[in-house]
Amino acid sequence: MDQKVRYQGLRSPKMRCPDKKCRDEQFEDEHNADSRLYGQTLNNNLRGRWMLLAFLLPFLVSCRTIRTYSPTVSDISREEHVGFFPPILSETSGLEVAGDSIITFNDSGGRAGIYVFSPLSPEFPRFIELPGAQNKDWEDMAADSLNLYVGDFGNNFGSRDTLIIYKLNINNLVPEMPEPEVISFAFSEMTVEHRNQRKNPFDCEAMAIIGDSIWLFTKNWQDESSWIYKLPVIPGHYDLQVQSALFPGMLVTGADYVSGDNLLYLIGYHHYRPRIRVYRLESSLLLDHYLIRFGNLPGVQTEGIVINGNILYFSNEKSLKKQGLYRINLGFAD
Repeated sequence: MDQKVRYQGLRSPKMRCPDKKCRDEQFEDEHNADSRLYGQTLNNNLRGRWMLLAFLLPFLVSCRTIRTYSPTVSDISREEHVGFFPPILSETSGLEVAGDSIITFNDSGGRAGIYVFSPLSPEFPRFIELPGAQNKDWEDMAADSLNLYVGDFGNNFGSRDTLIIYKLNINNLVPEMPEPEVISFAFSEMTVEHRNQRKNPFDCEAMAIIGDSIWLFTKNWQDESSWIYKLPVIPGHYDLQVQSALFPGMLVTGADYVSGDNLLYLIGYHHYRPRIRVYRLESSLLLDHYLIRFGNLPGVQTEGIVINGNILYFSNEKSLKKQGLYRINLGFAD
């Protein structure tokens, strides 16, 4: 997770055109069409964003910065399908690395535990129960060198006032696990008018450990913005205030942070077309870095993401495609 990495670029996949000139023209047409789609989306959401900024300003101190969505580098990925998850993981959500294994779980009322599997064979996971935990709506995972953090903070309909993160020893994932420690929190800006609303701004599906803090990234169904909240890794209860906001041009469903290169990866989808947006962290600010698009996965609801060395793994729950695991060789170099 902490290996030093550097982006070198991704090549676009081969097209069906018979010659290079045709392929180049087709790629340029698709790129321009995608850019126009982004422009239309931004124009349609401009009024909503001004309302969002007006709402956020009272909660932001002078050192906090709101970043607007601005694509920089856009690449079409050459993802490789690793394998399918078994039917019991049809709602897989969240990925993390533990030693030579990868961890996932189900969201929305699944069993309160984690599934551990080899990166080469997601078809055969083993289950580890977390005693004393409940799975109301598990969404994402994060890890530091000692601990695994499991986020039970999904809030699709704004019906939850208190959200939970379970903290457990990542180096001791055994069948007889001790009860995890509990970090709980509430969003200070959430009011009664947000309750039981599908398009509320307090749904949360993404988390990353950055420094000694947990960073949360919300999923705003109205304008595809993502509000950032921060809290300590120390068990206890916290009332959170929004720190800043991003406009990634997608509904954010997962996050991972590579500390060796100060890169934050957010995964999600726009009109059910998967996206990965990468930000560089500089002086506590997230600077838009590049965008990864997927040419072969329309209609796929991507969920989890984790970086392990040069390999980016991501997952999808059952949608137009069966639940499964994918990987991308990022082409990093030391």
